[in-house]
Amino acid sequence: VGPYKINSSDVMRTMRIVTSNFALTWDKRSRTNDLYWGKELATYYLSKISIPRIYQNMKFYIKTLLEHVRDYSFSCDGWSVLNVNFKAMCFYVHFYYKKQFKSLLLDVVPMDCSSAENLKNCYENICKEYQLDSGRIIVTDNASNNKSAFGTKRIGCFAHRINTACTHLTSKSKKMTGG
Repeated sequence: VGPYKINSSDVMRTMRIVTSNFALTWDKRSRTNDLYWGKELATYYLSKISIPRIYQNMKFYIKTLLEHVRDYSFSCDGWSVLNVNFKAMCFYVHFYYKKQFKSLLLDVVPMDCSSAENLKNCYENICKEYQLDSGRIIVTDNASNNKSAFGTKRIGCFAHRINTACTHLTSKSKKMTGG
């Protein structure tokens, strides 16, 4: 599917809604935002149409770009919002293009269960969607489900290792000093 036609001012008005953290139903509940923003914000109806089109267009452009990339790797990391019990895995692709390093978010997948099998299935579906080789290296944190899901093609993230080491170091030093 090629890119959808969408008016650039509609994109800007919609992105103001998204980046301003307004609820997408803002214009159905109150007109107080009109006092400040006027016609600079997308309506609920426009947002409902524009956001899926923006998403599909970005996906199309990412797929088109990745057709020209030979060497790449992946990373994934969990993300959660504890007070609403939301968990997701974010999957990225990394590569050089025209002598510049690029990292692109491929997908954010809500996860009720982040078992190794679920992670592996999500990863393989994303690779299939973007026509990428799931046998490439993937960098993850050091959780056991990642180790099981990706096996020998997985590399543990060094930043996560340093963070874990520092956490353990500081927690032990508090116990040792009584502080």
